[in-house]
Amino acid sequence: MAKDFTLAAYQELIESLMEARYVIIMVEEYFKLRRSATALLSMPSFVVLRHDVDRRPQNALRMAYLEAAMGVHSTYYFRKTTFNQHIIENIHFWGHEVAYHYEVMDKARGDIGLAHAIFNSELEILRAWVPVKTCAAHGNPLTKHDNREFFDYFDPEQFGLVGQAEKVGGEYITDTGRENPDYNLKDWPDGDGPGVMIDTYYNIHPERWNDGLGWYRQWVFDWGCNLAKRCLRARFAH
Repeated sequence: MAKDFTLAAYQELIESLMEARYVIIMVEEYFKLRRSATALLSMPSFVVLRHDVDRRPQNALRMAYLEAAMGVHSTYYFRKTTFNQHIIENIHFWGHEVAYHYEVMDKARGDIGLAHAIFNSELEILRAWVPVKTCAAHGNPLTKHDNREFFDYFDPEQFGLVGQAEKVGGEYITDTGRENPDYNLKDWPDGDGPGVMIDTYYNIHPERWNDGLGWYRQWVFDWGCNLAKRCLRARFAH
């Protein structure tokens, strides 16, 4: 069995982007540049690098340390279940963007008033440790709700945010579903920025990139998740 999702393999990915002379930027940087189409058009080829920290925040810490050592900075989105002050403050200290991975429509079961209260509460906790300027919706295939619908009722500016990760344009590459994108049910952006498309938009989940026994554990977990998603697809098709 080939070990593809290892930290060494991730390092090779970043090295290949750097060797190809891509400029790697954070999500917050993208939205700052987006305010000026001229600035974006004058830049060399670049990619946006994002991480969703759904589980195992320690993996995010290792990945963030590796990136910082390579001179690369990216965005890390933390769910409430992965809030860890020590890890979050260290990742921010190394120059990365730390941001909010929300799942409030799932938690509130579609109740927009309750979802608003949860969003404010969790964002306040995170902001007590680091500045937060962007957010990203968590996609849980096992719920009927779509967390992105929260912003059908609100604007990011109401929460002091400059943008949503779903609004980044460009070719989207994610490790959701591991090596098979067919198992990606809810993790798709809807970038809507005319004239500000980037080359590539990467979404990497640190939990998936492991060495040693952790690699086998994650492979089994991903295999089980993909099986469940396959069953959901079959159910929805009928």
